[in-house]
Amino acid sequence: MPVKPPPLLLGLALAFWGASAGALALGIALGIAVELLLVAKLRRAFDTADFNRACDLAAALSIGAIAYFVATLGIAQGLLRAVEWLPVTVLPALLAQIVSAAGRLRMRNLFYSLRRSALPEADRPIDLAFPYFALALLSASIATTAHRDFVPAAVALLAYALWAARPRTRPLWAWATLAAVAVALGIGLSMGLVRLQLALEDLAVEWLFAPKPDIFRATTRIGDVGRVKLSDAIVWRVQGERPAGRPLLLFEAAYGSFDGATWRARSEGFQALPAPVDGQTWQLGDPAGVLARLQISGYTDAGRAILALPAGSRSITNIAPAAVAMNALGSVRIADAPPFVRFHVAYAPGALQQTAPDDADFRVPRVLAPLFADVAAGLAPSAGATDPEEAVARVRRFFAGFRYSLWLGDRAGGKDLRDFLTVSRAGHCEYFATATALLLRSMGVPARYAVGYSVQEWSGLDGQFVVRRSHAHAWAQAYVGGAWVDVDTTPAIWVEAEAEQASWLRPLYDRLSWLWYRYNAWRAAGEEGFGMWLLGGAVLVCAWLYWRLFRRPRTRAGAEANRTSRRAARESAYFQVEDALAQAGYPRGPGETPRGWLARLAADGCPYLDDAVHSLVAAHYELEYRPGADRPALLARTRALAEQWRAARASPGRS
Repeated sequence: MPVKPPPLLLGLALAFWGASAGALALGIALGIAVELLLVAKLRRAFDTADFNRACDLAAALSIGAIAYFVATLGIAQGLLRAVEWLPVTVLPALLAQIVSAAGRLRMRNLFYSLRRSALPEADRPIDLAFPYFALALLSASIATTAHRDFVPAAVALLAYALWAARPRTRPLWAWATLAAVAVALGIGLSMGLVRLQLALEDLAVEWLFAPKPDIFRATTRIGDVGRVKLSDAIVWRVQGERPAGRPLLLFEAAYGSFDGATWRARSEGFQALPAPVDGQTWQLGDPAGVLARLQISGYTDAGRAILALPAGSRSITNIAPAAVAMNALGSVRIADAPPFVRFHVAYAPGALQQTAPDDADFRVPRVLAPLFADVAAGLAPSAGATDPEEAVARVRRFFAGFRYSLWLGDRAGGKDLRDFLTVSRAGHCEYFATATALLLRSMGVPARYAVGYSVQEWSGLDGQFVVRRSHAHAWAQAYVGGAWVDVDTTPAIWVEAEAEQASWLRPLYDRLSWLWYRYNAWRAAGEEGFGMWLLGGAVLVCAWLYWRLFRRPRTRAGAEANRTSRRAARESAYFQVEDALAQAGYPRGPGETPRGWLARLAADGCPYLDDAVHSLVAAHYELEYRPGADRPALLARTRALAEQWRAARASPGRS
């Protein structure tokens, strides 16, 4: 016989979950509702379709919770948060079991693959009480932050649950001893699982995230930008006026040290910016004259991102709540931010804000120094120091004769700059930016390597500029006249050249990206309003479920079970044959399905089985579980098969 949960177990489990998940009032309210329904004497006459609807609602709520939390918190945190709320999302299935006359669900109710299955296992009864109790404890263990209080409370609940399942023939001390051993083993296993989880998380981070570029841009290798350019994904959307002439550059990071293959940022790292006085505006520098303004929107990586900002940015607004930090080379990063950010930036075009040059900004790698010295000598043959402005102009004229090409091999140690400068005279932006910076250094001008994006594509669908990964760009910065200036020597034709490489799927991707952007923008415009919409939708769905399920006739459980049995016996002749076999000494066991029962009788060598019995059971399954079945025809068939079976028993040679 199945073991029933002891009184108050489910209610206490829900209250325990609520306390762990920070929703104590909700947990207590749900626990009280469940316990009241358990002790109520009124039950509803649910059929298979009713149970299916309740399970479908639970599945829809669970999937919706996963989608919502993943969209708002990211994949890892979103999945964990969805598991935390499973006791709420799967509650409709448990409530359907509690208020039904049958008191149980069947396997076919829980799994779509078994809805129309003829397998005996599809009708195996399932009691959700104890699985739901275990689910509540699991969700509470994920949600809790008070681990010291969690363990004794969980142990007490488990002991109370096991008390109902204890063997009544054994002494109490034996059960208590085994329970204590089980608790000790459970605590030890829990500690081991925690350590295993930490190890697996470290391994997962190494596997899943190591191939990604550094989110905080500490280094960049020649070739990184080129690989990013292979994607059409939209990373930023920009609303505002674009300066005339060359595309607007959005700066992410600058680098001073180069080892022949990899650029590295200065080692002092990021410094947190003071919290904004108004709670919204972060000051990146002193105000400077007339400022231009842009609105930029995009997505973070688990709440972290390097912001792509125009040169000379003085402030950003609406980055809250977040931790904002800036390094000496002008990179601005955010952490603890929402998955979707939309902010305003005020900037002074062309006025870069970076620290004064240091030794790294003059240094050329030893292996490349002779090459760049020769090229520099050709540009400035006269002796003496070269004027910085004149040096920049000469470098621009030198690279004006080069061609743009994206498809160049990726050799060990980075790109072959000698081939780029003296043979092919063709490359993409990383070649031009690196060679420009090193060539200026060889001419005595401090220079750095910068990466970011180019704002160049207007989207009529969005009504603003879209910045794709394929718009990733690299350029040089030179220290001229006591200030840093951008020096972009990449031929402007690169914009059209890369547009020609766009995938034919780009229009479809852009439409889906726009829909996702509009959803996130709408949600970010009013979090409280969005939550009210979700709550209102949940209320409507629950009201619909109540109307579909609870309009069923209300009867007392025992009387309803008897009436259901008598009604089924009158409708299907199968029950008459079942009663006859039971009187002959072959009863169907509790919880045993009709097909499982026949299989057992066949294995026991029952002499009363024939084709008529098997056909009768098949017709009975159709009558019970096939939607839209012709009930009059099936009832007539069951009566005919029952008569055929009885006639075969009455024939000579059968007893």
